[in-house]
Amino acid sequence: GLHIIHVLTYHEVGAHSTLGEQWSVAVSDDRAYLAGLDGLLVIDVAAPSSPAELGSLDGVADTVEVSDGYAYMACRGYGCGYPDNGRLQVVDISVPAEPTEAATIEFASTYAVAASDGYAYVGGSENLRVFDVSAPSAPVEVGSLEVPGVSYEQWSVASSGDSVYVAAGYEGLRVIDVSTRSSPVEVGVVEPGGFASDVAVSGGYVYVADRGGDGLGTTGLRVVEVSTPSAPVEVGFLEWEPGSAGEPRGVAVSGNYAFVADLYSLRVIDVSTPSSPFEVGFIELDALGVAVSGSYAYVTGAGLEVVDISHPAAPVTVGSVAYDPALGFFQKVAVSSGYAYVSGEWHDAVNDRAVKGLRVFDVSTPTAPVEVGVFETSMESLGYSTTGVAVSDGAVFLAAGYAGLYVFNECTRGPSPNAQACLVPAAAVQV
Repeated sequence: GLHIIHVLTYHEVGAHSTLGEQWSVAVSDDRAYLAGLDGLLVIDVAAPSSPAELGSLDGVADTVEVSDGYAYMACRGYGCGYPDNGRLQVVDISVPAEPTEAATIEFASTYAVAASDGYAYVGGSENLRVFDVSAPSAPVEVGSLEVPGVSYEQWSVASSGDSVYVAAGYEGLRVIDVSTRSSPVEVGVVEPGGFASDVAVSGGYVYVADRGGDGLGTTGLRVVEVSTPSAPVEVGFLEWEPGSAGEPRGVAVSGNYAFVADLYSLRVIDVSTPSSPFEVGFIELDALGVAVSGSYAYVTGAGLEVVDISHPAAPVTVGSVAYDPALGFFQKVAVSSGYAYVSGEWHDAVNDRAVKGLRVFDVSTPTAPVEVGVFETSMESLGYSTTGVAVSDGAVFLAAGYAGLYVFNECTRGPSPNAQACLVPAAAVQV
């Protein structure tokens, strides 16, 4: 329902009961607009002690905003094709007793992104979408491809040249030809050994973090030769030891080594002979995502860990930013020009709410990482967490779940020497 509180005395002065839960409220003039399981409710609050319903519009909505005679209702997941889709309804409220739908925009969630050569490849729902980002402030969708069976949590994307590689969960590894960006086409598939959770590409090989899952396969790192993209072949597999608690969630490759984040550790794998990968190093830490730059691995989980990998057999943490895992977690990470860009969710103690978005850390001194910026996406406690982040050609790309795709200037290339200024997005698009 609706409760009206006096802001000076903090006493309730009026209330209005409703049948369903209400998740958002906006107030304009003498009317309150409630959004929730009842759709949109228009309440007359001219007399705060006696609020009265004026009109309603059926539906389901998570949030509502009001401007210039229109109400804008956003619905994410629940009631909108859960879990992958969303909807924006534009409602004409010029006649409060008869709110009327003026327009509806359907959009899909975004959970993974890779970028190269002026294009961003965005995965979400069951579609891979291709955006021309040569002008970062005005990304344009130029092509898309349905990838059946890939749900919200099963997306990870890597790109190289004219090929995009999708770690598609129980659907295995999918190879997409994007030589014609307007018409991407699937040209190769490697059937799943378990659950393909992340993917990296280097030197004619694709490395797949396979976390098994539901007894459908073994857990470990798979090496796939893609010298002929239309005929990918698994050439190597390192199985985690039986009974291991680890689940590979992230993978990065540098030189002859693959670095696998497997929830409870970072494993260093020698892949100099792709057909015979073997583990050479190990360090215990919370690990969901990993990126490598120079002699350091940047690992996300319960915070950000900076790991010195100059001696692969003996990785050691040299810097960290701690975070209470009970309050959230950091998920994916990309590193460029001395900055680490980290996606995830966390708790805003000031406003006592869940927040999703992007955090930026100056890691130019790896032993002393410092947070320099935070960007909150428009979606808060509902929906799934922000996931994918990528850096390419001076731009940072954030796949923000139901909030869509955000594009930022890379910190060191922004118009201001203040790193936090880079977190003003160049563009935000619903895809």
